[in-house]
Amino acid sequence: MNWLRSFGNRRALFRLLTAFTLGTAVALGLYACKNSTDEEGVVAIGLTDTPGDFLTYTVDVTSLTLTKADNTTVVQTLPQRTRVDFARSVDLTEFVTAVTIPAGTYVSATLNLDYTNADIQVDDGTGTPVAVPLANIRDSQNNPVTTLPMTVKLDNARPLVIAPLASSLLDLDFNLAASNLVDMSTPASPVVTVTPMLVADVNPDSPKPHRIRGPLDAVDMQAGSFTLILRPFNLLQGDHGRLAFITDSNTTYEINQTSYLGRAGLTVLAQQPRLTATVALGTLDLVTRRFTATEVLAGSSVPFGTSDVVTGNVIARGNNNVLTVQGAEIARSDGTECP
Repeated sequence: MNWLRSFGNRRALFRLLTAFTLGTAVALGLYACKNSTDEEGVVAIGLTDTPGDFLTYTVDVTSLTLTKADNTTVVQTLPQRTRVDFARSVDLTEFVTAVTIPAGTYVSATLNLDYTNADIQVDDGTGTPVAVPLANIRDSQNNPVTTLPMTVKLDNARPLVIAPLASSLLDLDFNLAASNLVDMSTPASPVVTVTPMLVADVNPDSPKPHRIRGPLDAVDMQAGSFTLILRPFNLLQGDHGRLAFITDSNTTYEINQTSYLGRAGLTVLAQQPRLTATVALGTLDLVTRRFTATEVLAGSSVPFGTSDVVTGNVIARGNNNVLTVQGAEIARSDGTECP
């Protein structure tokens, strides 16, 4: 097993970053599974959070919809149910989908979560994880939570407008710390009361770095770009759309345990078979809406690619680099997980 990651989560924040663009998608760094027309645009949606008191906050995201101004057109943007641990993606945005949607003015967004098989663990104050029983996940009326829809209306003065050859950015923040009250009166059986708080921000000034995971689709040496088939988190199947990153002389690569820089790395990436497991980290240019890759991992260098992965809190390092991991979970390369 490799890729041991340390998580010290103190204050959890979940953000959905939605980037919209139209027209020639490759030039803008985004495109969906089918060609856009003058009446359609591409929406890319990502998830992120910042450190928090939840060591694990895993639920199923069943849908994410956008509603147009006529209140009759509702667009589903998530192609399949996706299991997400909102306490694990720290300080970056994880893309979860890229789909083609109709152009127009969008006035609200709705996120639907399913807590039926939730895995929520809280910090008891000493760093020790304590699991929250499913029956103890409750709403503000003290009823057990099974499914939870959250809707946010966009500011009338700044609606989300999708138009040909234009692009917009929408942030949706689900603040875990503000939306969840933890009662530790019975330390061995904590109670979490969920009162969701969802906030929208159109065209934010300081978007976080972005991450995309999925099989390699294509490399364009002339354009200096590559495109991945979107499979967020550690999904092994499915097609959540396409996203493209441009590269430059500062882009670093690790491909099959070997490091490269700049165009040399892109050349080696182009030599890899299509569908090679790949992870890219990058930043968004707010003016051009292009994503520039700062770091690229491919092949056996990819976490969840060809090796098992351990996640948790590293609390000690012993002789011969033996690590003690608290709250450890193993995600195997075959897609299975075990605590």
